[in-house]
Amino acid sequence: MKTQAQLKTTFQFLLFLPLFFVMTSSLVAKEYTIASGESAEVKWSATKVGGGHSGSVAFQSAVVTMNQDVVTSGTFIVDMNKITCSDLTGAMAEKLLTHLKSKDFFHVEKFPTATLTIFSAKKGKNAGEYDVFGKLTIKGKTNQSHFTMILKEEGNKLTGTTTLTFDRTKYDIRYGSGKFFSNLGDKLIHDEVKLEIALSLTAK
Repeated sequence: MKTQAQLKTTFQFLLFLPLFFVMTSSLVAKEYTIASGESAEVKWSATKVGGGHSGSVAFQSAVVTMNQDVVTSGTFIVDMNKITCSDLTGAMAEKLLTHLKSKDFFHVEKFPTATLTIFSAKKGKNAGEYDVFGKLTIKGKTNQSHFTMILKEEGNKLTGTTTLTFDRTKYDIRYGSGKFFSNLGDKLIHDEVKLEIALSLTAK
């Protein structure tokens, strides 16, 4: 037979079990993805002498893992075949998009996707702000990326925004770059490309 002390210990353990499950369940990581009807968009813009162009690229997939308000990982894949132009229309837009998909720029036939991977993040000074470190892969080239991201977790929803800039020449996109060609005049295209990302994801 169990002694009184053993019975007391058993009783205390049984009382603790519900609290234990509540505590551990709150520590389970949540994985957020793009659900049907959810929105996720990358807007791009680039400048050249005397002007510039802008548009968007569609996400193929987006996954963010959160644990206790901490970003533990993230992977964003965009479909380069779905790049669009917003500042031109008709034949001019088609001409630009055909050029962007060519070997001069993103060589989409060989590299149909681009990927941004988050490998670490720490909370910033403001609510919902994260200092993010990751890797950006474009045209088969990978470089480190560092940017600030704003995330809001509410129930089973996660929304986020960020803006980052990358040097296209680090991804073997040299067309019209002053780093590699001289005397370009008004044909000069600046190396920095700006990305504005907006996400609305749902927990799996």
